[in-house]
Amino acid sequence: MTIDLNEEINISVPDSSSLQINEKWDTETLKQIDNSKVDALVGPIKVNGIKKGDFIKIEIIDLKPGKFGWSAILDDFGLLKNKFPEKLVLWDIYDKYAVARNNFLKGLKIPLDPMLGIIGTSPSSGNFPVIPPQFFGGNLDNRYIKKGSSIHLPANNDGAYFAISDPHASQGNGEVCGTGIETSAEVTIRVSRSKFNSKYPIIESHSYINNDVIVFTGIDEDLYKAAQKALESFIDYCKLFGMSGEEAYILASVSGNLEISEIVDEPNMEVSLVFPRNLLDNP
Repeated sequence: MTIDLNEEINISVPDSSSLQINEKWDTETLKQIDNSKVDALVGPIKVNGIKKGDFIKIEIIDLKPGKFGWSAILDDFGLLKNKFPEKLVLWDIYDKYAVARNNFLKGLKIPLDPMLGIIGTSPSSGNFPVIPPQFFGGNLDNRYIKKGSSIHLPANNDGAYFAISDPHASQGNGEVCGTGIETSAEVTIRVSRSKFNSKYPIIESHSYINNDVIVFTGIDEDLYKAAQKALESFIDYCKLFGMSGEEAYILASVSGNLEISEIVDEPNMEVSLVFPRNLLDNP
């Protein structure tokens, strides 16, 4: 579809299995999944008025998860690949929490914190898989991409052509087994021009302790280099406030938080430098 700048749109997004996994599935049925349909993108969405080289801001105005979800341990995937047998876990999703079925986790209530696992703009050339994350976004699996947040991405083509996918009712940093609580979602977004300009996605959000934060991402095949890239993105932004590189470097060390946002979508990994918004609003 095509939209105008600042136009508000509603999008129905399927779960990461693209509606293959349903409430009748079990661990044995999991073997039937068609991996070519996993993480299908909803899009592309062209934005009138955006030119190649711009940075766009995608505001997530609302994000409502479905009432059913699933998680899975899969062979050859996850931080501890092949350590545990494959398993499919189904979840009931309520207004504020999710509960696994069949007494898995003994009825533990998992607080909902819905987010989008995949969001990105079209590259200018070449073919890229949805996994792993790239400089233009993709499978970021960053828990800060949620209701009330904005993600800033490069427009590599006129119109940007962005797409979304992979909603989660909840997901921890790193998504270590390879899945969050996978679910469908109804998403309301608005797109405008961004004030940012960076080599990697930047997120304005609020943390799970309700502090407003800015999240600077770094993506690389090496975790250490990904952390360096996140830090460099933060330093570049601080220079816009008249800070020196040395000032920004020390500021990150005394008030910033490095988090592993994505470690299982090989070969690339994503590290976030999370910084309190109020300190950057009032430098």
